[in-house]
Amino acid sequence: MIETHQLTKRYGRTLAVDDLSFTAREGRITALLGRRGAGKSTTLRMLMGLDHPTSGHALIDGRPVRDLKRPSTKVGAVLDTGWVYPYRSARMHLRWLALSGGLSLRRVDAVLEQVDLAYAADKRIDSFSRGMLLRLGIAAALLGDPPVVVVDEPFDEREAVDVAWIRGVLTQFVRDGRTVLVADRVVAEIAMFAEDLVILHHGRLVSQCTTDEFVAQTGSDILKVRSPQLSKLNEALHAKGIPTSSTDSIHIEHGAEHAPSLLVATAQRHEVATIAATEELVLSEVTTSRSSLDETFATLISSAGGTPT
Repeated sequence: MIETHQLTKRYGRTLAVDDLSFTAREGRITALLGRRGAGKSTTLRMLMGLDHPTSGHALIDGRPVRDLKRPSTKVGAVLDTGWVYPYRSARMHLRWLALSGGLSLRRVDAVLEQVDLAYAADKRIDSFSRGMLLRLGIAAALLGDPPVVVVDEPFDEREAVDVAWIRGVLTQFVRDGRTVLVADRVVAEIAMFAEDLVILHHGRLVSQCTTDEFVAQTGSDILKVRSPQLSKLNEALHAKGIPTSSTDSIHIEHGAEHAPSLLVATAQRHEVATIAATEELVLSEVTTSRSSLDETFATLISSAGGTPT
């Protein structure tokens, strides 16, 4: 379990995290959801012992990460995919991490396979795309086979294929019994697979709720889903007994052309995300048909007040 208690971080006059307390329950995906500057990354850095809190505590299994024995076997984190030394190969990078963490070198090839990066194991990292760097970061986090995984902004400005891949990976982590804490600002993606939300604004807790409770505030029971593989997605949903309806043709919306979409009950959004991840199908858009998730999020944080001092 992940916990923060009255966690506060001040940089000079800037209050980045303000008296933040929340719990990420075991075996579930919890999302820190907030705009840029909300304090998400700072919170994760304090959790991982990279920044020291001004006050309060961030705990994993009841302890600060620095007090954990062999921490890489307790928690794996992907906080910055760009920090790696660019002139090593992926395999050498992971071997170095394994040796420094006292882990078996046999884990290196295992995690490269797990993230579908074995084909590039001996390529220099400076040749990697952003998507490949994300996979390498996930591989590094998995070296110690930890029960807790922490990921910062995996969906931010990613290619659709990378978004589909990371969605599937995070969902699989929970199926394997891991606890996942993910921070991002892409509301529709987070709502597709996260089970619990911790909504932040200017470093403060706005709301901690289940995703079902958040979605219920949209006032809509219909989810609109677009995909370049729409027919395959429709077939996969029907095979699982999930009813759909369709907008059959390209239509004009707010002056722009939009491809056909599927309409699914909002309550089944987790099933849609799981099926899309399992079948490796890209979801290019996920919205509610009346009040959007983004509008609900904006309403919540606008009610939270201004910038703390």
